[in-house]
Amino acid sequence: MKVELLGHYGSDLLVANCARTSFDRQHEAFTEGDARLIRFLAREGHNSPFFHPQATLRISAAIPIARQLLRHQVGLAVSEVSRRYVRSSPEFEALVWRHSNPDVKQGSAGPMSADEQADWTAIYDQHCRNAVRAYEAMLEAGVAPEQARFILPQGMLTTWTWTGSLFAFARVCRERLAPDAQSEVRDVARAIARIMSGCFHHSWAALVPQEAA
Repeated sequence: MKVELLGHYGSDLLVANCARTSFDRQHEAFTEGDARLIRFLAREGHNSPFFHPQATLRISAAIPIARQLLRHQVGLAVSEVSRRYVRSSPEFEALVWRHSNPDVKQGSAGPMSADEQADWTAIYDQHCRNAVRAYEAMLEAGVAPEQARFILPQGMLTTWTWTGSLFAFARVCRERLAPDAQSEVRDVARAIARIMSGCFHHSWAALVPQEAA
């Protein structure tokens, strides 16, 4: 899993100034008054100023994790690597195996024992290697990449570029940092939260509960 910032536009000051547009006022430098205004906007649900700042991220994660995250569409644009065109050898997510949770239809309980970890990792790694060998053999034999990709495991990493507003990414993280979110999804959400907090510190603190982040 990897999350990196490709670029961002705007700042906490932009959020505050967008909120002041109704009064035709602007600040040139960020002040404590701007911080108070941002907290007020978030607390009272005045969300439109938080849509103006933008960020572009590049994320690599296993296919099931990507599919969960990319269910979030409002305020976000995505461009994803396609194995219809890419023929490079795939990489796979390294996993820490967990027990199923008998009380939850989806989700998991605590980690398995060290011996179980070793056993299931060996099986997983061997399966991935076998799938890659078959995939490469299919390509070498002339099978269309758009079909050869069907043999690759769900644990394969995919990469996408994700552009969205400050508010859109905050909404993603509020949901995906929840205790009942899948652990691997929370890992991505935490990485997104660290980046967004660095770009928009006051706004992010107001929008995303710190106990979640």
